[in-house]
Amino acid sequence: MIRFNNILAAVDFSECGKQALRAAVRLAGDAKANLHVSYVQVLHDDPFMPVAAGAHQDRIREALEAKIEGSGAREKVASVHAAVLRDVSAAPALVRYAADNDIDLVVLGTHGRRGLRRLMLGSVAEELVRTSPCPVLTVHSADRTEGLTPGPNAEILVPVDFSSQSLAAIPLARELASMTGARIRMLHVIEEVVHPAFYNAGAFSIYDIQPDVEERALEHLKDAYTRQYGPAVPVVFEVISGHAAAEIVAAARVGNSGMIVMATHGLGGMAHVFLGSVAERVVRMATCPVLTVKTPIAKGAVAQPLIKSAASS
Repeated sequence: MIRFNNILAAVDFSECGKQALRAAVRLAGDAKANLHVSYVQVLHDDPFMPVAAGAHQDRIREALEAKIEGSGAREKVASVHAAVLRDVSAAPALVRYAADNDIDLVVLGTHGRRGLRRLMLGSVAEELVRTSPCPVLTVHSADRTEGLTPGPNAEILVPVDFSSQSLAAIPLARELASMTGARIRMLHVIEEVVHPAFYNAGAFSIYDIQPDVEERALEHLKDAYTRQYGPAVPVVFEVISGHAAAEIVAAARVGNSGMIVMATHGLGGMAHVFLGSVAERVVRMATCPVLTVKTPIAKGAVAQPLIKSAASS
């Protein structure tokens, strides 16, 4: 099974940071994990820092400790560790801390910037999604973190595109569902690409070529789920058509999902500039926490028998 022994909450004293800490405390409590809480002091001024730029790190640490005390973390998790990091950029500092401290999950807030503001300012969350050595959970200030608590109404949405990367998210989702009492909704989005008729002998849609594409995709979805390791949890399956990022966000909103768990291909360089990432768009637009995983998780994993779904639709 996949275990969360060490969870890192990256805070920046903003409302998003508060929500990230709240979600990290909740998950660390459920997993009986050690909680690491870090603040990265960068060279430029941070508008959310509670002290003047360049102030002594001890004052920053005091503010960080106050946030930890206010969260009630010490009464809910196995242990708490506070760290003030310094670097020219936040994401590389967090990546190094995660690698050095055997972190299993990074939790941080995202401001959900779009358009020109995002292009100019960038996003720590999106950089971590691409570069983190472990899964990353991103939350917005208005995210519904209460959906992660155990109960029959909690749901974890798991979008897959049948790539090996996307299937790597399934064991993690199953473990989280078992840990929190949630059910899983497996989702595949059929993206229609309409080409001129002279390219495809008059076929304008994938439905023209394969009318039963949704039924076949549903069978593939169920098969992909049962081939992955993990505890038996309630699960339903859904196939829809549209643009992947928009449909994933809409499905999470309609289904009142407490979390989206999905893989990212971790594109870098020019490939990322031109192609972007469905996962990063979901991170920006979602109204619930989004957990992304870049590669299959091997650390701490224990092989389990293949388990059929507990429920299906």
